[in-house]
Amino acid sequence: MNALVLKRQTFKTSRLLEFCSVRELVNLIGHDVHDWPLVILKELTDNALDAAEEAGIAPRICVAVSTADCSITVTDNGPGLPARTITSLLDFSSRTSSKEAYVSPTRGQQGHALSTVLPMPFALAAADEKPGRLVIEARGIAHEIALEIDSIRRVPKARHDKSASKVKNGTQFAVYWPLSTRQNLTDAKPRFLQIAANYAWINPHLSIDVEWDGAKHSIPALVETWDKWPPSYPTSAHWYDRDRMERRIAAQIAYDQDHDEDTLVREFLVEFRGLSGTAKQKTVLEKIGGARMPLSSFYRRNGFDKAKIAALLAAMQEATNPVQPKQLGIIGKDNFRRRFEAAGGYINTRSSPPRITAGPVSSKPPLRHPKPSNAGAWSSASIGPPRFPATRSRRSARAAIASTACWPTSGSNTTTRRSSRSTSRARRCSTRTVANPRWSSEERGSSSAMKIPSTIVRRWWRDEQEAVA
Repeated sequence: MNALVLKRQTFKTSRLLEFCSVRELVNLIGHDVHDWPLVILKELTDNALDAAEEAGIAPRICVAVSTADCSITVTDNGPGLPARTITSLLDFSSRTSSKEAYVSPTRGQQGHALSTVLPMPFALAAADEKPGRLVIEARGIAHEIALEIDSIRRVPKARHDKSASKVKNGTQFAVYWPLSTRQNLTDAKPRFLQIAANYAWINPHLSIDVEWDGAKHSIPALVETWDKWPPSYPTSAHWYDRDRMERRIAAQIAYDQDHDEDTLVREFLVEFRGLSGTAKQKTVLEKIGGARMPLSSFYRRNGFDKAKIAALLAAMQEATNPVQPKQLGIIGKDNFRRRFEAAGGYINTRSSPPRITAGPVSSKPPLRHPKPSNAGAWSSASIGPPRFPATRSRRSARAAIASTACWPTSGSNTTTRRSSRSTSRARRCSTRTVANPRWSSEERGSSSAMKIPSTIVRRWWRDEQEAVA
């Protein structure tokens, strides 16, 4: 009897679908699913700030969250995202970014912000649930993008629908998650609002409006213009090392191959800070021996000429000056002060605000302790308990406290100062009553016994040791 023989076929399956799964997105983003609302806020706000700064516009950003339809919307006042850039985002086999190959103090160096935000609504959908979508409105066109699965080839397929939009200036991103993820969005509210407000603290030229389920909070800008290093400024050669310069050259060569161009080294140098003049360009080219050298000459069959790239980088750094830290942008003490005042902060950091206690307080002034060598008088606005001369033991510390401290009397809003004399086991104390607004209600109603709690002794003992140190 002849058995049937199965002749197996070799099939080829794309791995692009793996990059649209929760597991791969967590590895790529570096955050769990519960933090994804914060990731969306961060990525879209960074892009909005960069777009406005590149155009020389004071950024104004509006963030709106609706838990009813599980949406996060970020709107900016930049020049608007071009349609060709939105179309290039749908190619999951490549990365679209204007910052990936550059080294500069700008946001979003990895260059995969939108490529990770786009598959989030698809990855979070349950098995029988309709996936979410991403709507981008810019320059009068609304782009609605939703991912689907090609059931035959097992690859993600983007459904891209275009329609007219009222958004003419700026860009509006709206991320709609599946309704099953509503709890994740609700749980992220405290940190979401905190991060959104923090953007205004470190960007004094930013005006941001945050709305959560109709409740709106606006933070105006402190300054109209802020002198900082925008993404449109040339990068400095001092920010690169040999490997990063090799990556920058490789990206330029790949771009030239796609557009049938061949950039010269002289043209390449113009993009760096301090090398736009012909005299410095000539100096750099003479050191590497390439007046009319194309940039592609740095690549050989077996790879890049690393020694040649290192020589080019050294010549570029020698011909230019490093960027000073203040040129990157200074937030400034005054801006921070204004933010603290707007948040209700106490500006005088050397002392705390006066402590206000309930109940009637005597009109007599608070008792001032004798001024020892390392301590001063205390008041209701001072920090911590009054200082006393350094002591060598807790027993002597207890005696020092008992002789000078103010203790509450029973059932009154006053405190008692006791001077004690030790006789074997008993102590005879003479008392006089003074007002002390610093005691809490529990302390005012405590017993007037002379026994000093050990916790207070330990606290004062610690203070005295710190004072000696």
